[in-house]
Amino acid sequence: MLQVLIKSLDEAAREVKAAPNGQAKSTVLSRHMGELDHQLKTNPTLVPLSASSLAKGVDGRNCSYFNSNAFPLKLVLNSAEEDGGFIKAIYKVGDDLRQDMLTLQVMALSLHLCSLYPPPDDQGD
Repeated sequence: MLQVLIKSLDEAAREVKAAPNGQAKSTVLSRHMGELDHQLKTNPTLVPLSASSLAKGVDGRNCSYFNSNAFPLKLVLNSAEEDGGFIKAIYKVGDDLRQDMLTLQVMALSLHLCSLYPPPDDQGD
């Protein structure tokens, strides 16, 4: 089922990117998310790169795409865990993700450094 999930997301991302305008992109995305929701309700599957997360559907109303060159998909999947909840992910095709990963690592490092060295209190001396 994991291969079916990846294939469905790949088709959705490519079709959203190829759609001529915002309305068409939203329509294509909505159609694909509806199909994926049906697939996941029938066969819940593990989420790639988060093997402990099991998806049982798609929250299509909260899925969207980012307006960038690759038009990555913002996914909101329904968790099959006992407490429910959502699994949020980004799916992107046709792009080198190394720069994205570097950006995320730099942001995480910056947040970590900010937590280690908070700004001094302003005493107004």
